[in-house]
Amino acid sequence: MKIESPIIIIGMHRSGTTLLTKLLEKFGLFVGHKKRKNYEATFFQKLNKWLLYQANVTWDSTGNIAYVDEDFLQSVSEVAKKRLSSVFRMEFLGPKKFINNTSISELTFKWGWKDPVNSITIDVWKNIFPKAKIIYVYRNPIDVAQSLKVREEKRRKDRKLGMKQRIKQKLLFRDYQFNQSYLINDFSKGIDLWKEYVNLNEKTLEKYPNDIIKIKYEDLLENPSGKLAEIIDFCELIVSKSEIEKVSSIIDSSRRYGFINNPELCNHYLTIKQDPLMTKLGYDNIPI
Repeated sequence: MKIESPIIIIGMHRSGTTLLTKLLEKFGLFVGHKKRKNYEATFFQKLNKWLLYQANVTWDSTGNIAYVDEDFLQSVSEVAKKRLSSVFRMEFLGPKKFINNTSISELTFKWGWKDPVNSITIDVWKNIFPKAKIIYVYRNPIDVAQSLKVREEKRRKDRKLGMKQRIKQKLLFRDYQFNQSYLINDFSKGIDLWKEYVNLNEKTLEKYPNDIIKIKYEDLLENPSGKLAEIIDFCELIVSKSEIEKVSSIIDSSRRYGFINNPELCNHYLTIKQDPLMTKLGYDNIPI
């Protein structure tokens, strides 16, 4: 049977990658056995965190990734490859697929994973999977920055320490955090972070033009059946037209430009609408 290369979903946080991953799973793409609520497969999420650590990068400060070299790429790729065929693969595959598949790199069914951090680590994954296909999702920066800010504020308000959290806190466990990022409490920093990710992903688009599809989140919401058909064709999934229409009907198009009813956010938009990146992505003339 044919070995399938993965579908790797990239894009800035809060840009629609979760929605798209949910939809692709409905259409038959395997995106992991153990996933978080945001549909990120924990196996690849952990590997990405390790890759960031090796590059001295964090998800909200990507600058150092520009300075990694070929030696770094080969070294971390070798470690990641071994992990793909280790017993830890069960976390991604689940018990049944674990038994039937000795390595994630040799799967014979359509599969992939979503993680915004793929935007930073994509060269490692393309080194491991040269034929991997990439779905690049982007969204307007005002809604992205606001969504990030609201998420962090909610975390702060909802912070509750159960027994497990208290133990982690007492032992200074690294995976226990009060908040994921204090940077994005500043709205303008959220915009800057959006620019970092978009610039990374635009470079990926230039580097792998034949292996990537670029999807505007707002276009997906406006024309879900058309855009999903395009994505399904790119992924080489077999999905009926009626199934696409059925799934498309549940998509909420009102979320296209959520910020336009908020005067403060509209003012933020007016200050950045002429930025070259806004023009490049078609966000320079949003009716407000």
